Amino acid sequence: MSGFLALLPEIAALAGAPATLASAAADAAAQSAAPAAAHAPKLQMDLWTAVAIVVLVGFLPTEVWRMLALIAGRQVEEGSELFHWVKAVATALLAAVVARLVFAPTGLIVAVPLALRLAALGGGVLAFYLVRRSVFAGVLAGELILIAAAAYYLP
Repeated sequence: MSGFLALLPEIAALAGAPATLASAAADAAAQSAAPAAAHAPKLQMDLWTAVAIVVLVGFLPTEVWRMLALIAGRQVEEGSELFHWVKAVATALLAAVVARLVFAPTGLIVAVPLALRLAALGGGVLAFYLVRRSVFAGVLAGELILIAAAAYYLP
């Protein structure tokens, strides 16, 4: 409704209404928008409060599960079927994240051309094979290439 009220001054001016009617319509539109702006929450916090929220809500809940997985993982033999399944799931999740970054990016990475995102993927795969099939080396190399490309293409 407020979108319509904002158009009233323009409609009144186009219809050739007197200036007082256009002014009254503008005042009505401004008054209808004012209460919404007056009740908008004002959230201000310092840096340490924001850090505390991120740690409490984002880091600690996942860290508990990581520690439990570490304790449970000590009982799993490296060649077991369960170990291979967990490794396959972890690899699939990593591949899904990489595919999403390359083919369906969001945010600022959209500005980096697809060719450069594919080059970062290729550089990561190459590093994976050159450093004795190290997933860490592959991910790190791909990230560094992507960061360099983003630094070049983003303002």
